[in-house]
Amino acid sequence: MKKFCLTNKITLLLLILNFHVFCQSTRQDEASYFKWFDTTIYAKNSDLINGTYHLEKYDSQEGFDQYYVTPNFLQGNMVYDQQPYFKVNLSYDLYSDDLILGFQENDLLLPIKLVKDKVESFFINNRSFVHLKDEDSSTNGFFELLLRTNEIILYKKHFKKMHRYLNDQKAYYKFTKKTRYLVSYRNRLEDVDTRKSVSKLFPEKKSLINDFFSENDYLRNTNEDAFFKLLFKQITKE
Repeated sequence: MKKFCLTNKITLLLLILNFHVFCQSTRQDEASYFKWFDTTIYAKNSDLINGTYHLEKYDSQEGFDQYYVTPNFLQGNMVYDQQPYFKVNLSYDLYSDDLILGFQENDLLLPIKLVKDKVESFFINNRSFVHLKDEDSSTNGFFELLLRTNEIILYKKHFKKMHRYLNDQKAYYKFTKKTRYLVSYRNRLEDVDTRKSVSKLFPEKKSLINDFFSENDYLRNTNEDAFFKLLFKQITKE
């Protein structure tokens, strides 16, 4: 965080004091406070601009880009460097597994690649993502949180594979989406994409698991998220 000069410190103190009085009279909730702080002080006086400019490297076909849902920015929330930010412009690059901030500078929306280790969680497209940090495994990165029970946490990993093509000696790229499902159980994080992997994690529930896979084939083919959420709700049901 850049140090303020004395004038800026005084200005900032007055803003906070005025807002404290304002809060006492209006009783705004915490989210409203942070939104006000972000708008008034904004990212120029925060750590939001300590990332790097996000350069678009790939000329991809329409509909086959490397981003989550859309290449355009989506409005969302995040926790960055232990500070919550609300209603910010976000884009999630599934190929590089980076979160991109659309930083407003006058009439421009500048794409800033945030420092990954400082991104704790974010919320876009009505989905919650958390940052799992394990440098010694393939589980380091951003994962969608699908389900939390007393026994397990179900995650979904979104990622994209890149395919390079040549057309009239010009390279263009096509990105295809892939997913993984993982469960955190007894301090272990395991892949659970198959019947075998789920049964290995819960051997005492093997009969229930086999029946569920056999009876819900259509659900898995049409809505895999719902399939796995229902499966683990039944497995952990007391």
